Amino acid sequence: MTTELTLAELEGATDLELEPSEWVTVEQRAIELFAEATGDHNWIHVDPERAAQGPFGTTVAHGYLSLSLLPWLAGTVLRVTDARMGLNYGIEKIRFTAARPVRVAGAPARNRALGRAARRGCPLSGRSRARDPGSRQARARR
Repeated sequence: MTTELTLAELEGATDLELEPSEWVTVEQRAIELFAEATGDHNWIHVDPERAAQGPFGTTVAHGYLSLSLLPWLAGTVLRVTDARMGLNYGIEKIRFTAARPVRVAGAPARNRALGRAARRGCPLSGRSRARDPGSRQARARR
């Protein structure tokens, strides 16, 4: 569900929590294209056979690939109705705290955006989450 606000409403929202985005599947092909674009061909990302023997048992998405999805994912949950355009203003305190394993059907991911409006531009902070379909938690939900 997309939340629609005006700039004034967004600026006045001191603690805004948006609905999570839909899950997006990150396929191995997207990882390979990202590797081509950035020159980051680390085997943990692009070599499924070698990665199968690695610490995660499969390839993992680049942290920066996950990060690059945030503007698009945020746009699926928030629309500023009277904004002429949006810009990526900057990033603070980014850490990649968990690997995003790639399974046969890809690793679903989604974003939950939290906003604290302090000035025009209304910064949004995002939290990206991966779901590993092969995890103990996923198996327990079945």
